[in-house]
Amino acid sequence: MLRAGQFRRAGLPVGLHVDGEPFALPAAADLSAYRIVQEGLTNALKHAHAGRADVRLRYAAGELRIEVADDGDGTADLAGDGAGHGLIGVRERVKLYGGEMTAGATEGGGFRLIATLPLSGPGFTPGGPNGSGPSGSTPAARDLSGSGLGGGGA
Repeated sequence: MLRAGQFRRAGLPVGLHVDGEPFALPAAADLSAYRIVQEGLTNALKHAHAGRADVRLRYAAGELRIEVADDGDGTADLAGDGAGHGLIGVRERVKLYGGEMTAGATEGGGFRLIATLPLSGPGFTPGGPNGSGPSGSTPAARDLSGSGLGGGGA
C-alpha cells in the first residue's frame, strides 16, 4: 500500500489536492492511477532530489487527471530500467486506456508528471485491459488521504 508517511519519513513532504467530486474508478484504472502516483513520488524522492512534492487529482466527467509535481532538480527516471518501470511504464499504462501523458522539467525548476486516464469512449474498457486490480475507491481516497495527506495538507 502506498503511504504518504513512507515518503515523509524519507524526507519528502507531500501535499494532496483534489479537484472535483471523487468517484470510484474501475478496478484496473484504480490500480493504474495508484501506480502513476507512486512512480511520480518515487521519482521526486530518488531522482529529482526534491524537497517537496504535490499530487493533484482532477475528477471530471469521463476522466481522471493525475499530476505529480516536485521542486527538485528537474530530472526523473526518463528511460526506466527496461523492465516496465519508470516513466516508460507509466506511459504504457496510460496508453492502454487511450490516455495522454507528459513529463518533464518545469520552467521554474522541478519536474511534473501529468497523466489523463479517460474513463469512457474509444480505448476504454471498463475494468481495464485485463480487468485486474483492487476494487473500491480511488487510490487517493483509499491510501493517501488515510495516511495524513487529506485536503492538501503537507
